[in-house]
Parts: sequence; structure tokens; C-alpha cells
Amino acid sequence: MKKLWMLPLLGLVFFCNHAFAQALSSPTVNVRGQIYAPNGAPMQGNIRFRLSGEDGRRPPEIFDTDSKGSFIIYGLTQGASFTLVVDSDGKNWATTTARFYALGPRPFVTIHLRPMESVASTGASVSVAELHQNVPRGARREYESAVEQLAAGDVDRARKSFQQAIDLYPDFVEARSELAVILRRDGQLAQAETLLRRALEIDTAAVRPALNLGLC
Repeated sequence: MKKLWMLPLLGLVFFCNHAFAQALSSPTVNVRGQIYAPNGAPMQGNIRFRLSGEDGRRPPEIFDTDSKGSFIIYGLTQGASFTLVVDSDGKNWATTTARFYALGPRPFVTIHLRPMESVASTGASVSVAELHQNVPRGARREYESAVEQLAAGDVDRARKSFQQAIDLYPDFVEARSELAVILRRDGQLAQAETLLRRALEIDTAAVRPALNLGLC
């Protein structure tokens, strides 16, 4: 009877060990991303956004991009889903929502801000699809390189990298959409339209290709 007082303590030790083991079994990953203006160019200036975990285990947090619209979020649970929200500035873009999964060794998220004039026709924010989960590593690497090159203002290299990503993975919807933006800005509307139509054949629910196609 004298040792009964130890039972609650043993229970607490077991609980702590179990929680610690669970924490160790949930690997984390760093997620990088890029925010684009409605015209398809990387955002200039620091952009504030909110991040929350859809499983409710991660409380909402506030982050800021760097001066070129890129960001990195550390320590997200591998495989978990998250929601990222960029609030409207009231004149240039509408509130935009991106939902993504923290998958793969180097997850990357692109957020394309929606122009204000689009809000009246939809009445809702945009849900940006996460980077295709089956993208091969080589194609993903070319895509990420292209995004970095765009952020640095090297459009020609970005164009080649997006094309290489598509060559490595023809169903790469995001790469097709980004390359189409560059082609459209260069006046190559027919080539841009071909890329976007194929992207919509691959993913009929893709938002960005549909928006870009309306501009061709």
C-alpha cells in the first residue's frame, strides 16, 4: 500500500515517453515558396500571409516574405496539409488561399494572387493546387530553379528551366502554366495557349491555367 503513491507518477512517465516517441515518429520538413503578382511576375516587396494546419494541431501563424516575394517555413509536419492565406491589399489583388501538403524532401509552393476585378465574378478566393505529388525529382528541381531565376529577374534562364521541367515530366501543370505566362509576355500567344490547353486537359480543376487562358 505504501507504494500506491507511485502509480500516478509511473503513469505520467509513461505518457511523457509515449508523447516523446510520437514526436520522434513525425518527421518535419521545410517548405519553400514564391508569391506571384496577378500579372505573373514575382511579387516585389514584403508580403504578409497567414498559415494554419488543417488538422488543427498547428495554431495559425503570421509570416512575411522577403523583398522578392519568396519565403521558407521551417518545421512543418511531413505529409500534413496546410492553408496559406494572403489578404487583399484592397486595390491590386484579392484575398488568395493556397492549400498544400508538406510532401517530399524539398516541397515548394507557388501562390498566384488573384486580381481584384476577378472577385465580382467568383465571389470567393482562389484555392491554389499544391505542387503535383508525383513530380519526379529532376523535374521538380528544374521548376524550383526556374522560380529562383524569375525572382532574380533572369527570365531567359527561367524559360529554359520551365521547359526542361516539362520535358522531364510532360504532365507538370504548374510548369506549363508558368512557361505560358512568360510566352504570353513575349507575345507568343499561340504557344502559350497550347501549353495552357494541355495543362487543363491534364487537370481540369487547375485554376491558374484557366485564368491565363482567358488572357491569351
